Amino acid sequence: MATSQSTAFGALLRRYRTRAGLTQEQLAERAGLSARAITALERGVNRAPQRETLRLLADALALTPEERATLEVAARRRSSGPSPHEVVSQWGSQAARPPLVGRAHEVALLAQHLDGKGPPLLLLCGEPGIGKSRLLQETALLASARGMTILEGGCHWNTCQEPYSPIITALERHLAHDSPTQRRADLRGCLWLARLLPELEETLGQPTASYPLAPEQERRLTFAAVARFLTNIAGPGGVLLVIDDLQWFGPDVTDLLTYLVRAASGIGLRVIAAYHDTDVQIPLPLATRIITMVRNSEAARLELAPLTASEANDLLARLLEECPDDDEHVRGLVLARADGVPFYLVSCAQALRTGALAQGTLEEVPWDIGESVRLRLTILPEAAQDVVSVAAVIGQEVSGKLLARASGRPAHEALAALDAACRARLLVEDETGTYRFTHNVIWEVMVADMGTTRRQMLHRRIAEALEQENSEQWLEALVYHYTHSDQREKALPYLERAASRSMAQRAHGTAEIFYWQQAALLGEMGREIDAAQVYEKLGTLLRIVARHDEAREVLARSAETYRAAGDAESLARVLAHIAQVPAQSNPPDGESAPLPMPNGSGGSGFENEERERS
Repeated sequence: MATSQSTAFGALLRRYRTRAGLTQEQLAERAGLSARAITALERGVNRAPQRETLRLLADALALTPEERATLEVAARRRSSGPSPHEVVSQWGSQAARPPLVGRAHEVALLAQHLDGKGPPLLLLCGEPGIGKSRLLQETALLASARGMTILEGGCHWNTCQEPYSPIITALERHLAHDSPTQRRADLRGCLWLARLLPELEETLGQPTASYPLAPEQERRLTFAAVARFLTNIAGPGGVLLVIDDLQWFGPDVTDLLTYLVRAASGIGLRVIAAYHDTDVQIPLPLATRIITMVRNSEAARLELAPLTASEANDLLARLLEECPDDDEHVRGLVLARADGVPFYLVSCAQALRTGALAQGTLEEVPWDIGESVRLRLTILPEAAQDVVSVAAVIGQEVSGKLLARASGRPAHEALAALDAACRARLLVEDETGTYRFTHNVIWEVMVADMGTTRRQMLHRRIAEALEQENSEQWLEALVYHYTHSDQREKALPYLERAASRSMAQRAHGTAEIFYWQQAALLGEMGREIDAAQVYEKLGTLLRIVARHDEAREVLARSAETYRAAGDAESLARVLAHIAQVPAQSNPPDGESAPLPMPNGSGGSGFENEERERS
């Protein structure tokens, strides 16, 4: 029996042959092979084609260099299993990916990027559904053919993730496939990596120094440990870091990415990241960093356009190859409404194949992407619609265990609902029991359509489910969901804990965000004295990172509150802090100020920092 991998190779060969307009007999004649050999390859009966056979087929089909590499990788996977430099992709198997059509120029640029031409960071941008994630899949395939080690990570739209989450996720995914011996080799010289992955302390030990280090030096050593790890795991062709949804990057992971890009030549590192630039306000720090990196030739930007009419027609034809009732009238209607956006075509073709759309009523269906998603939702059972709504509020990825608990339904009913959502291709489950939306546009439409009251209620249910986990892992998620719920005051203790943990991780920008959120929420609740205490911490943090003007302003706000409340002792304390703020202004734009952080001895750590600085 042919394996799934051999079937994938056979399907790929058949696709190339069909595109060339050749029968099996005609291909056999061109390649100097027998028609029986071509049939055996396409059916998966022959699962180990010789290299010379592959060359003859590629020449006969006039394949591009990238297509040749794709065919060779499929054959190698079939005959000898995965390369030791490959990883399990978060995007699923090759068979599950839609065909790539009309991106020859982009694929050529991606190949050049992997070959070391141009800046180390390549940014893919465009509207949602334009095909960025599909090109990331193709990049991973090309990198595998070049013997590169591939690490994949992604960002989320909200703050329920650790400060360095995308990089941490990429490292965790790689380490999960290591044997104990290989893990020790990969972690050689990476002692400070335990700052980001505390679970590695048993293997690495706790990082120490013979003398006290300034917090900014600890941060630098942690970043250097990540770079050393990437050097250790690099394959013969180097290492590729793939990141999706870059627009959700926080300030600290942006710093780490910048460090890695600037060290890329010594690591053998290439980075490709995707972000969508419509209907999303990219955070100013990230936008500024991107502009600076492009100006400094550290990054290049590739904007994706919709498919041309002929390319869209080709893609739809491939998507509907096995649709028995396909006709030109149906294709014309779909192409007219899709307007060259690949996801529109994939979504419509999927609905046609599964019968979710009746061809007789095709003209009456609103074909913009929002209506397509809504239509696919309406055919789900009510329980499945509810569970998918909960998943949309949680985020683009969620564990099945959390999703079932937050749904408020019995376990068996929640699992049945999840199965229905997966069959409708709204959600997909990976081998770890994690569910994600098959495309982020589906998630975006669902979130946009949800009413405020329902969204707040779901946020509260999700937070209550997370509280049952009783784990520090969920601090940021608890902060996010409670601050967006109908019981926002419950976020306060988690904001304090999240800020403290961010400080311990040397994630200064993230800690600042949590302090601002905590102070603002306390102010809204009328707890002005408590807010003033948070402003004290924030002002002290701003002072030690040399943002002196801002520190004075925040501390003055705290002092004014204490003065109005008649709290002389607290007022005197804050005035003493203000007196210690240096007179000079903040660093000029474009210059980086040192970002010291408290040590790991417990408490707020500010007192220890003051002693170090003095």
